[in-house]
Amino acid sequence: MIRRAKGRAMSKISTSAFPPLSVLRCSGRPQAMLVGASLCLLSGLALTACGGHNAQTLTVKVQNRFPDRQFCEPESFEVAVADAALTKALDLGCWRYDRQDFTFLSEKDTDALYTFLGGKVEKASELNSASGFTLPIYKRSFPTFSATRLPALREAGEAFYYLGETVRDLLHDPQAVPAASTLTGAGPITLQTGQKRVVFEGTGDALVRDVYSAPVATMFRRLGPQTISHENVQGGAQHPARHRIQTGLPEHSVVALVIRLEDLQILGHFDPHYFYEVAEVQKDGRASFSANLSKEAVVSGRHLLLVPRLKLQPSLTALRAAATARPKEADAVILQISGVPFREVGQKALNPSSPTSVAR
Repeated sequence: MIRRAKGRAMSKISTSAFPPLSVLRCSGRPQAMLVGASLCLLSGLALTACGGHNAQTLTVKVQNRFPDRQFCEPESFEVAVADAALTKALDLGCWRYDRQDFTFLSEKDTDALYTFLGGKVEKASELNSASGFTLPIYKRSFPTFSATRLPALREAGEAFYYLGETVRDLLHDPQAVPAASTLTGAGPITLQTGQKRVVFEGTGDALVRDVYSAPVATMFRRLGPQTISHENVQGGAQHPARHRIQTGLPEHSVVALVIRLEDLQILGHFDPHYFYEVAEVQKDGRASFSANLSKEAVVSGRHLLLVPRLKLQPSLTALRAAATARPKEADAVILQISGVPFREVGQKALNPSSPTSVAR
């Protein structure tokens, strides 16, 4: 997403370190040689085709650490942190970025991912800066969906793409990622689509958020074009006020908190308005979510909306509109995301032991 600040382009960023390596595995084990199997070259990466009923597995390395990068101070509360090096090279303004990390895939791994799932990668254009710096822009296509994306950042001559956007693009095409597909694990995370398996190698809250937010966003698309949803990007900033909810699920499960606020009036009609946030379940079965809601990434400490009290409902359809735009309590549900086929996400909510969660 590109925004403008003082006449300059803005975009999300994150952090990461070394060029990744993609490896195709059969039955979860690296295969150096397979007798009778064919070898192919995929985006410069050697991938082995697995025969029989064994699932093919592509492993991609998720990155979120670029320790040498410098950031500038925010110019306003809407602008968080900027990548000063990229700003200078491309004449870009500050990047929207809050105190949490974002995650990335290298250009090679992104290309490998699309090709592995039956997509096509083509160079669409390039971005040229006044200083002579060139950034290639690629169109990535599936049979029913395509998107032209600008890399989120460039490090040591290699382009990196925002993982959250990449996974959401994948879920737009049911031929590439069928509705029966599932996500499991919390680092690494496995995407299972029929006989193909993608392993997102990495750990951390940012990885969980960027991958698992995709099926939640897909769920809201199914609710209709007039449904308004925002990912709670401020949630990962670890605002002191937290909702800690007992899910009863095993450790490393992933759940989503969905909150419905007051309907928004747009062009004379009222549209349902939701915030959502994903989190990993801890050893005690609890998941922690921010009580601060914000669709903007901010570091100034300005809290756009604080919801100290939640009324947990048994289903997504049971959510009621809140009484005010800035409620002291709001209706919410907890949805299991990991291990649930994408088409079933949101059909059933968890029933926590306590129907009310008070932020503390």
